[in-house]
Formats: sequence, structure tokens, C-alpha cells
Amino acid sequence: MLVVVLVYQQIENYVIQPVVYRKAVELSGFATIAVVMAGGALLGAIGAILAVPVAASLKIVLGELSSARRERMESLRAEARQAGASA
Repeated sequence: MLVVVLVYQQIENYVIQPVVYRKAVELSGFATIAVVMAGGALLGAIGAILAVPVAASLKIVLGELSSARRERMESLRAEARQAGASA
């Protein structure tokens, strides 16, 4: 029974969990495994549990911070296209 539980746990941790997290929080499978391993190495079991939500939060925050720059760059490109077309 112990072998069955260990095999099930390994499959869940390294196959099922990354797929579910990738779809739920839009992190790649590699990123999910990497942050879980890093969180586990730094803070143990609690770090492994909190790693994916923290990574997803950081992804959202960085996306929001960069969205203003992205919009500004797009407006500059549009102005440059208009200036090139009128010249």
C-alpha cells in the first residue's frame, strides 16, 4: 500500500498538479515545478504550498506594471506610423 501511495503522490505532484496549475493560474508546467521546488527548498512544505499562488500574484503584478509602458510604446509606434505616412 505504501508503494501505491508513493507512486500516486509522485504522479500527482509532477504530472497532474502542473497541468492543473497551468490552466488555473496560467503558469507553464516548468514554471510551476520550478517555483514549487524553490519554495520547498527555501521554506519547506509551507513554501511549496505557497509558491504557486505567490508566483501567480507576481505574474499579475508585473503584467499590470508593464501594461502602462506597453500602451505608451504602442501609442508612440502609432504616432511614428502616422508621421511616416504623412511625410
